[in-house]
Order: sequence, then C-alpha cells, then structure tokens
Amino acid sequence: MIHALNFSRSERFRQQNFEYSHCKEDTNLIVQFCGHDPDVILTAAKYVEYHENVIAIDLNFGCPQKIASKGNYGAFLLESENNIMENIVKKLTRHLSIPITCKMRLPTKKALGVDIAKRLESAGASLLCVHGRNRLENKNNCGQADWKQIKNIKENVDIPVLANGSMRNLDEIYECINYTNVDGVALGEALLEFPQLVNNSKIHNYSGQIDIAREYLEIAELHETTNWRLHLYKILHAHFNKLNQIFSNNKGNMLRGKVGKCKTIEDGKNLLNELNILMNDYAYHDAIVENEM
Repeated sequence: MIHALNFSRSERFRQQNFEYSHCKEDTNLIVQFCGHDPDVILTAAKYVEYHENVIAIDLNFGCPQKIASKGNYGAFLLESENNIMENIVKKLTRHLSIPITCKMRLPTKKALGVDIAKRLESAGASLLCVHGRNRLENKNNCGQADWKQIKNIKENVDIPVLANGSMRNLDEIYECINYTNVDGVALGEALLEFPQLVNNSKIHNYSGQIDIAREYLEIAELHETTNWRLHLYKILHAHFNKLNQIFSNNKGNMLRGKVGKCKTIEDGKNLLNELNILMNDYAYHDAIVENEM
C-alpha cells in the first residue's frame, strides 16, 4: 500500500516506495494506492501508469488501522455517504489506460458487503479482492475470516473476485476456493511471516525461520533494496514472542527494536546470528511455530 498524497508530491518518496530498477524479475505488478481524493490518486497513478511492468492500479479500501481513520482512507471509506470510493474508481477508469482493481474489507454490517461490491463493479472496477473481516476485527480481535460473505459477494458480481483471510497453508487455500468459488486468493500477513507457505509447508520451526530470514537478506542485498526491515521483522515475529516467554526482561521486544535500528543488511545478518545463539542456547530450534494469521 502506497500513500497517494505523498507519492504524488515527493520524488524522494516515489524512489523510496517504488523500487523497480534493481529487480528485473518483478513483472506483472499491481500498484496499490490509498487515499480519498480522486485527483490526488490519479496524479499518483500517472507516475506508474506506463511503467513496463505495471499491469493495473489497485485501490485500498481495506486498511483498518488508526492511521487510515486519521487520513480518511482504507476501510473507513466503506461506509462513507459521499460515494467517495465510486468517484475514485470512476475517475481512474476514465483517465488511465490500465485496469483498476479494488481491495476491500467487509463493512461493519457485513451483509452490506454485496451492495458495496456491486457499486464498485458498476463504477468500473475490473477485479475485487475481499478480506473476510470488517475493520473492527483487527489485530488481537480478528477471529476467523467470514468466507460466507466472500461467497455471497462472488455470487453477486460478474467480475473476478479474490478471497483474503484465514489461509495458513495450501489445504486452507483450496478449501477457501472450493467453498467460495472465487477466482483466486490473495495472501498477506501469513505469507510475509512464512514465505514458504505456498510450498505446502504446514510445519514451521524456529530454526527454519532463521534460514528463511538469511535467504531473504541475501535476496535484498542482491537487488539493493532499502525496504527490507519490516519484512525481516515479520519473518522473525515468532522468535521475538518466544524470547519474551523465556526471559522476564522482554528480551524479545528489545531485539525487535534492534531490527528498526539496523542501518545495513550486515547489521541484519548480525542480528540473526544473535538470535541463532539464543535459539540454540535455550534449545527451541526444533519447536513448532504456530501460524496465527
């Protein structure tokens, strides 16, 4: 998700948040913007419209975070009375040469999801990605995604629909597709923490997560990206929680904070070495990591 206002205003922000020159393997990109002003989002989208690897623009109507409430975007537009979402979709559809897709959560009154989906379709959306929770079902209060509502939306629109939420392995992905009859799925938090998920890896141990983190840093180094810290944090999320359980001094939180302070990829590798020593000293390397997403 890229903040459209910042992207439209700042060349530095565009360079920091749309790194494409170092990784030629990144093709068929869909660039996701958030915002509430159709003109601002159009301006932002124009910067990437003709990039050779960009195939569509996605609009974020799903972010449930407080910052989205403050900025008036994401899932907080779902129940707007001013047709903001439709106006954005219509504006971009009229003035861009590539398709417009939408990522949405369910509204707080979930049964209204079908109506919102049909309105987005009528406005010109070419595809919908539906997260099966509302904005109140977030973080520690998320619960299971409501696949039934995703199924209802799929049955009532003619454009492709992707399902999102509560898929932690390939079996659950196929279960969701079979139940909802969607055209595909989108994976978010679960895939960030377990990039090996789509290889049908149902069991993840702490040692394996260290190996995945090392491989990730090697790829980040190869492609000279600067935006690697947040993903490293996601991969190591379970490690930090485990160390908080072992130590009474919030050791995990201390190491979690060190990720953001890493200035170089070498700093990240050193952090992994520190984690590896602790993991072996306290013999939890073969313990199973639970996928909670």
